[in-house]
Amino acid sequence: MLGPLEVVRGDELVDLGGTRQRAALGLLLLNRNRVVASSQMVDSLWPKDKVPLSARKIVQNSVWRLRRALSADGGGNAVLLSQPPGYMLRVEPGQTDVQDFHHKVEAGRAKFAEGDLAAASRLLKQALELWRGPALADLVESGILWPELTPVQNARLDALEDYFEVELCAGHHQQILAELERTVATEPLRERLCGQLMLALYRSGRQTDALNAYYTVRTTLVEKVGLEPSPALRSLQQAILTQDPGLIPVGMQQQIELRMTGLPRDAADEQPVPAHVRPAPPVPSQRRSPSGPEPDGHEDAAIVPAPAVPTLRSMVAERRNVSALIVRCQGMGNRALERASAAIRAEVESLGGTVAASIGSIWLALFGVPNSADDDAERAVLAALTIRDCLGFPDVSCDEPPIAVHVAVATGEVLVRYHPDNDSAPSVSGVLLDECHGLLSQTPVGEIRVCESTRRATECAVTYFRAESSFGWQVVGLRQEYLALHDVPVVDREHDLEVLRGLLHRTRHLGAPHLVTVLGDPGVGKTRFVLELERRVAAAAEPVRVLAGRARPFVEDTVTDVLKDMLCSYCGIDPDGRAESVRAELVCAVERLVQSESERHWVLTCLAGLADPERERPDVPVAEVLRAWGYLLGQIARRGPVVVVVEDLHVADDHLVDFVEELPRLLPGLPVLVVVTARPELVKRRPMWGSRLRHALMMNLEPISDTAIDRLLEFLRSTRDSGVKGPARSLLADTDDSDARRRHVRRVLASGSSFLRRDGGACDQDAAAHVVYCEITEMPAPADGGGR
Repeated sequence: MLGPLEVVRGDELVDLGGTRQRAALGLLLLNRNRVVASSQMVDSLWPKDKVPLSARKIVQNSVWRLRRALSADGGGNAVLLSQPPGYMLRVEPGQTDVQDFHHKVEAGRAKFAEGDLAAASRLLKQALELWRGPALADLVESGILWPELTPVQNARLDALEDYFEVELCAGHHQQILAELERTVATEPLRERLCGQLMLALYRSGRQTDALNAYYTVRTTLVEKVGLEPSPALRSLQQAILTQDPGLIPVGMQQQIELRMTGLPRDAADEQPVPAHVRPAPPVPSQRRSPSGPEPDGHEDAAIVPAPAVPTLRSMVAERRNVSALIVRCQGMGNRALERASAAIRAEVESLGGTVAASIGSIWLALFGVPNSADDDAERAVLAALTIRDCLGFPDVSCDEPPIAVHVAVATGEVLVRYHPDNDSAPSVSGVLLDECHGLLSQTPVGEIRVCESTRRATECAVTYFRAESSFGWQVVGLRQEYLALHDVPVVDREHDLEVLRGLLHRTRHLGAPHLVTVLGDPGVGKTRFVLELERRVAAAAEPVRVLAGRARPFVEDTVTDVLKDMLCSYCGIDPDGRAESVRAELVCAVERLVQSESERHWVLTCLAGLADPERERPDVPVAEVLRAWGYLLGQIARRGPVVVVVEDLHVADDHLVDFVEELPRLLPGLPVLVVVTARPELVKRRPMWGSRLRHALMMNLEPISDTAIDRLLEFLRSTRDSGVKGPARSLLADTDDSDARRRHVRRVLASGSSFLRRDGGACDQDAAAHVVYCEITEMPAPADGGGR
């Protein structure tokens, strides 16, 4: 059992049959001399979702064949019995290597307790030599992972620690050092092993390596389980720092008290320790009372108190995936340093990140703290691109020289500590920061390097190539698919888009507002869906005004943010443009739409914050701002049909959510189609969403099907040489039809961004892409081949 499962009769191996039959025997051996229910065997031999109808019959046949194989010698001591509610394998002592292993380990521990180090070492080594690999290695390799295997594997590690303990006490630290290092590398969370490695390294004259071993295990413990090392291990570290003489043995019989696994405390206390040798800091079996004396009135003078570890009780500590962005600047004066710091903080915070620390000309920003999102890595890379472009060119308004910028982004799991009650910067710890620093050290001036995890998370939006040093990936820029997704036809969404087209026609015909809520999980393609809707509306013969806005996470004032998007959408200007331009367009729009002078003044006063949120203005309640915008929207709708698009409403505040739901009631008799996209959390947050409206519809977007993707790829390949260009052609770079390839194509087809509306998102499809679209959706292409 201690390795691949084998049954030996004499000098010959018994044929145990196939995997299922061998697995049945392995399960019975792990539960030897106990009845194993038939239902338990079925659950252990098959995954829950793949249990065949004849499972019990297969188990019966396997047991029957095993019974014949085990009793082929005319009846041995190992007997497989049928006993309700299942089966029992009767095994006599000494018939399995597991029993021999436990017997030798107990004998070795007993010899160690008696002080016979040579016999203890010999017995423990013999026990460990019984192992030919992981327990039931052939079954584990086939995918079987039973909980009964865990204590068997742990028993080997316990015995290995006992063997190392005996060898250390015998002064054989050099002989076991290499094996200790290999074992600690594979079992980094076992503190006793780490303590033994530290002790062996220290006795070998490698004090620095011993301390490094402690720091390594501490980092692992903090990252994986959020715990500091035990007091015993910290005491050992302190003893190494102070070069405690008790760490070096005098004579072969010195006892270094790193507690034996399973060794009773009274047996350990009886071990002879030379009076002239002060023992090393022990591993306490229980916590000492902080009040001082023990219950018997005597103080334990042998205990070396562990150094005090500060505890931040008011902080929250949790493990989470984040994206870390590190920026390093060179060649800066004081003014440039201030400008760089302000620009970095502004860009990071505008994209929902947090500047966690800055030292001199190095800044650390985190995306995913304190709130995480699916696009943390994407926002981190976008921030890196913006920061590089902002700082990499000198500001013409000052005399500072150009700033040399190096940027690195890494994504992974860290331990985050933060105060939930205040806005102080969070602290993080983990190897992720070391990885990001390593990337930064290899990043040339003006470039951005990312780790493999970041590249995988953002490959549908960002173009990369492998860096020359093979250290990370270099950012090239945003993908064409990301900036001009309309070159790739929309697939598997035609029926949903047709429903919205019909509702828009109905809204226009009845003159009644409609609310459509499009729900979907992250990454399913909600943004891509509404972008295609906007494209089709814009291409329709009858003019329809489209006003689009998106609620962004981590934005304090989502009302102003979304309404500003809609205002700029109406005016046809960039939301990131100069405040003066936005203000001028707002004034022109209000003067054009509102006739009454008093109403103009009221609307401009309420909506002044949309032009320049940072500018001081009269304190206008949010409800009044929304009422003014609703009035202005009504004036727009009186001049023609309007489609209002609000994306990601699930992250908006209650004021905006209430306003959007009530918008159809505020605009009676007007041709307004309100389209909302959100994750299912919106319905959990508002269970009665839209139920009070007369004209309301809710639809769920499903992931793009494999069938649609296969049809798209098949057609694109058939037209490879007939004019398919841009992102559509880029999908043909790989001919792999695997599930991973489909997932990649699905991400490309479903991806979307608000940047599309600003950077080429409204561009028309070319004729070839439109022909592709018609082929996929089985619609006739225009006779002239045009797709406008």
